Amino acid sequence: MYPLHLETLVPVVLGCAVLWLVGRGLRWIAWLGACAITLLVVFGVLQVAHGGF
Repeated sequence: MYPLHLETLVPVVLGCAVLWLVGRGLRWIAWLGACAITLLVVFGVLQVAHGGF
């Protein structure tokens, strides 16, 4: 199993916090859309940080 690094953990935790704040009043389909967008943003930030683009 791979070790969990802070560079991975911090964006995921921040993304979850944003989802919680934004998604409190949303219907489930809108919440799923917000989840997908947040995961794409986290993935993009990690790719840029590691020189993937």
